[in-house]
Amino acid sequence: MDQGLNTNSGFLAYVYASMPSSPGSRLSEVWMRVFVRYSTGIAMASSSGHKTLYMNSDFCHTGSSSCYMLFEGSSAMRLTRDGTNFDNQLSSYGYSSLMGGANSGDNTWHCFEYHWKAETTSSNSNGVFEWWLDGTLRYSHTSVDYNTTGAGNGFAGFTLPNNGDFTTPGGNAAAIDYDDIALSVTQRIGGTGCGS
Repeated sequence: MDQGLNTNSGFLAYVYASMPSSPGSRLSEVWMRVFVRYSTGIAMASSSGHKTLYMNSDFCHTGSSSCYMLFEGSSAMRLTRDGTNFDNQLSSYGYSSLMGGANSGDNTWHCFEYHWKAETTSSNSNGVFEWWLDGTLRYSHTSVDYNTTGAGNGFAGFTLPNNGDFTTPGGNAAAIDYDDIALSVTQRIGGTGCGS
């Protein structure tokens, strides 16, 4: 990762091909756990922050170009669709909170856990998005309208992570590491370092 706005950074794209076994099928509910490490000194440069989980275009739902969870600058986190914030819901726990109060990477592994669930029908706004950091629930929204076209359409995949706006020590390239990614369609995964 280079200093500044990273719009073409590398990321992992995952398409649900065998969960269940029907290739290209969509899932209505997913839990994910991943360990993330921000190199020493990486800071969020602006309110655009860092998109930590991205469900975009065909990977998210019909009728929307983007759906993502992000650190909004250094002091908050937010769920966003098409650049519009869901119900303006904002968590005051952000990147600086995770890093012990400083807008600076601590080079320590942190447990990120996500849970997303599609709304039951296209006329309902009862979708769910939850985000745990190091075992503590930091964001919960239970009236999300993901704009699916009907029950069962759900999600086809995700990218992890996506673009962000950073400053790095000396303006040099720095790493954001990801490890031990796990998915479930039935329950929260947890594990050592995740509060369970």
